[in-house]
Amino acid sequence: MLSKFSLERTFFYVFSAMMLLGMHYFQHNQGGTGLALPFNLVIWCFASILIGLGLIKVSQSQTLRYNKTLIGLAICALGLWIPLFYPNAEFGAFALDRLIGLAAGLLLIFSIIQLEISQKQWHQMMYVIVAAVLIESLYALTQMHLLTEGNWVGFNVNSTRAAGIFQQPNVLGTFVLFGIAISAWLLSQQAINKKWQLLLILVTSFAATWVCFLTGSRTTVVALFLILPLMAPNLFRTANLSHLRWWLVSILLGVFAPTLPELFNSNEARDALGGVTTAYRVTMLEVSWQLFKQQPLLGWGYGAYDGVYHGAQALLNQQSLIDGYHFNVAHPHNELAYWAVEGGLLPVTALFAMAFLIITSMLKQSWAKGLFYFAILFPSLLHCMTELPFYHSAVLWILFCTLISQILKNEEIVVKTFPAKFAPKIFGVLIPCFTIVFMATGLQAIHKITQFERTGSTNAALLEEVINPVPLQTRYEFNAMSFRLNAALSLDLKEELKGYLAWSEKLLKRQARTEHFYNRSVALRALGLNDQAKANDKLANDIYPNFERVSYKLVSATNGGEETLRQYLLWNKAEIEKTPLPQLYIHQINALVKLGDIKPAVDMLIEAQHKLPEKISLNSVPSLKPYIKIQTPS
Repeated sequence: MLSKFSLERTFFYVFSAMMLLGMHYFQHNQGGTGLALPFNLVIWCFASILIGLGLIKVSQSQTLRYNKTLIGLAICALGLWIPLFYPNAEFGAFALDRLIGLAAGLLLIFSIIQLEISQKQWHQMMYVIVAAVLIESLYALTQMHLLTEGNWVGFNVNSTRAAGIFQQPNVLGTFVLFGIAISAWLLSQQAINKKWQLLLILVTSFAATWVCFLTGSRTTVVALFLILPLMAPNLFRTANLSHLRWWLVSILLGVFAPTLPELFNSNEARDALGGVTTAYRVTMLEVSWQLFKQQPLLGWGYGAYDGVYHGAQALLNQQSLIDGYHFNVAHPHNELAYWAVEGGLLPVTALFAMAFLIITSMLKQSWAKGLFYFAILFPSLLHCMTELPFYHSAVLWILFCTLISQILKNEEIVVKTFPAKFAPKIFGVLIPCFTIVFMATGLQAIHKITQFERTGSTNAALLEEVINPVPLQTRYEFNAMSFRLNAALSLDLKEELKGYLAWSEKLLKRQARTEHFYNRSVALRALGLNDQAKANDKLANDIYPNFERVSYKLVSATNGGEETLRQYLLWNKAEIEKTPLPQLYIHQINALVKLGDIKPAVDMLIEAQHKLPEKISLNSVPSLKPYIKIQTPS
């Protein structure tokens, strides 16, 4: 039996392994969010063990440790599950991943509270987080300044934004801000007793600040300059002033560090800060608001956001209620809007209640400490209002919950006798075992599906070798059904085509994508259902108009072969002559590149830059970049 001492120590070792090794795991993949990203599966393996240790502690001590805030959070979390049972939750199964992730986070908070982690062990855990941030910061700097073309991790060396292991720059920015905030917490605790500890904090804060700018994330930079004044009252009261001055200097140096490449080699200077225009986010929020107004009480149903968004966006543009499109939207880049559209008022109320409980817990100590703890969580909270960080990175969610548990442990803890000796221990063993098997087979699925897609999507044997497709369920089904569609077209299998249509009809209700529309039209025409195919194409063209960034006409023409693509070029050129819009030029250039007509593509780019000088550049057409060499003056 694990002793009391060894349980806490084991927790620290597992946590350290997760932060120093597990979260940096790399495996080739096709992108996405959640369990589609290999490092997230590895993180959940470690997190399940951490949860298991807390449950074993309950069995060992036969006591339950809790407080009012923890109970309140649990009640609110249950409230988020209720819309799963609404009558409109046809696609509720596709919301289970985030609901289970939410429950796992709450269970982690519960488990940490059960463990009697000493102040010294908390300090050690915080140093581990700082070290993990340093590792990712160094990796990001390597991506931007040392990796070469064709590197084994597949990083695009022409990118102006670092992403670290996360494959998403803004997520990296939020993660490294944890390093700066945790360094401040260690300063406030006066937990720096050795020179190497001070050195680790200073180097990490310098590198993390530098990386904040390399991510090109406005959200990250805004958060950086907001958390510093929020932490200041508590820091100046509690920190060693000498250490604090050095720390502030390290951050200041990090702010100026991005200009260093310009001093040594102007050819390597990268203008990272900037990012994507906020117009897309405004469009998503406008559409989400209109959807919420239509169904404020019950929402549109869990799992339905993707399906209802695109049709609503097209209709609102046609009605001139909004002006703009955004595509392939599975999340509105605002967590409150997401829950509001899918679940209505109840989830929003539950989320506000959770926020109120945590903020109240922060302020129970003093206003300065309350602001300080709020500053630690603020970057993640701000990021949740502009993107979806917890879906991109499980480690951000785990850290967020770990720090909430630290806040809750500062409250009065109630200890109650809990005589169940075996049940918590059994779950403490079963949860990690099940999770590790599930995630390991999920990694195998990612490997096989990535192989399948990168080798031309023709070797169906790779799909048959997948043991557990659940982490990539939709992608797996799409690949399998597309393969069956091609076989049915080749062999004229009418029943297979009808089966594909039945499957795609349900898929399009949940996920309106150009490739889904195109394949459906192909199947309809193969069955001689031309009128239905035309109606399908019309709907797709309404959702993905040719004058916007994603064009269904271009996708259809590209998939249709060379002759179809050349017909598209003639039609699109006529549209350009009528109305020379930027996206029409971009589609024309991309189509020419696809056909290998590089010189006409370059000529078209020159024409576009002449007519629309401030709206089109080489960066607008990445497909053309490899064929153009730009001489930078030395």
